[in-house]
Amino acid sequence: MGPEINNSTNSINSYKFSEQQLNVPTNNLASKRSKNKKMILIGIATLFFILFIVLIFRLFMSPKKVGSGDIKDYIAFVKLYQYGDENGKKDINTNLPANYTYAYKMLSESATSEEKTLYASELNERYLKYSNQEPVASFLMLFNNYLEMGEKITKIRAAYVQDDQVAKNLANKYASQIKTSEIPYAKKHLDYFITYYSKYIDYLDQVKNAGCVKGDSIDVNCEVISRINPENEALNDLYTELDGIKKTFFNSYLDSTLYLNNSIIALYNTKSTTKEK
Repeated sequence: MGPEINNSTNSINSYKFSEQQLNVPTNNLASKRSKNKKMILIGIATLFFILFIVLIFRLFMSPKKVGSGDIKDYIAFVKLYQYGDENGKKDINTNLPANYTYAYKMLSESATSEEKTLYASELNERYLKYSNQEPVASFLMLFNNYLEMGEKITKIRAAYVQDDQVAKNLANKYASQIKTSEIPYAKKHLDYFITYYSKYIDYLDQVKNAGCVKGDSIDVNCEVISRINPENEALNDLYTELDGIKKTFFNSYLDSTLYLNNSIIALYNTKSTTKEK
C-alpha cells in the first residue's frame, strides 16, 4: 500500500490569493491604515485639548478662596456686625434679632451717608479677612449696597454738573462693582442696583433738559417742580421708575438683614461646633 498523500495543505493553499490577484493595491491599504492612525491620534489630541481648556476655565472662573479661615477673624466680623465694634468685650449673641443689630440700626436710622459708607467698607474688609464664603458674601454685598447707595448717588450728581460723561463713567463703575450671585433673592435685588445706576444718568439728562442744572449745582426746587410738570413726561416716567426701585429697597431692608443675619449666625454655629470637636 503506497504512502498517503495529504491534500489538505494543497487544498488550503489553493484558496490563498495575493493582494495583486484581488486587485487591491498594496499602497492603498497602507495609505488607509496610515489615515486611520492619524484620525485616531487627532481625536485623542482634540479630547486632551478640550479637557485642558475646561480645566483652565474652571481654575480661572471659579471664585478664589480668600482670607485666613480663622474663627478669631470671623468672631471679629460678627462683633462688628452685631455691636459696631470688632474689639468689643460683649460675647456674640446668637439669639440677637436682626433688627436689634448695630448693622440694621446703621441702615435704618439717621446715620449720614458717609458714616454708612465707612461702615460698609469696614464690614467688607473684616469679612474678607476671614473668607469670601457664601452665602454670607452675597447677602453682605447686598446689605453694603444699601448702605453705600446714598453716598454714591451724591457723588454721581456732583460729577454730573461738572461733566456728564464723568458721571456716566462713575455710574457704570458702581454698576460693574456689583458681582453676580447664584442666590436668587440676592441676585434679584442686586440687579435692581445695576438698573438704578444706569437709569439715574438718564434721569439727570432729563433734569438738565428741564433747565435745572445751573452752574456747578442742581437746583433741587426746579427738579421737584419739573417732575410734576405734565410737559416733562420723560422726566416724570424716569423718576417714577427710580422711586419705585427705592421703595423696593426700603421695603426689603428687614428681609435682607434677616437673610444676612441668619447666614452669619449659621456659619458661626458651624465654626463653633467644629472648633469644639
